[in-house]
Amino acid sequence: MPLDRGNRAALSPGADADSHMEGFTTSLCPMLLSEACHVGMIPVIKPDVPELTRGCLVQIDQGYFRVENISAGNARFIEAQPKIDVVHPPSGGSCRYALAVL
Repeated sequence: MPLDRGNRAALSPGADADSHMEGFTTSLCPMLLSEACHVGMIPVIKPDVPELTRGCLVQIDQGYFRVENISAGNARFIEAQPKIDVVHPPSGGSCRYALAVL
């Protein structure tokens, strides 16, 4: 799901966050990945890339990873899920099809 205006609107910044942060998407994507994989931000920190410095990633983490943003983002993913082809397998959803995909 691309980070279009509707998706970005679900990520409203906290009171102290910069709502027009330069390189927002470049910083957000690695943070989403690190959160999803439960590895923390250290593997995605790149001191030579301005959007991936520790300070920038901490700003994303503290400013955007709030309960209301996660809930709003999840709602958009749940809404989009029925439109994804793999969610509706041709075999009607049998376990055999699911195992064949794996």
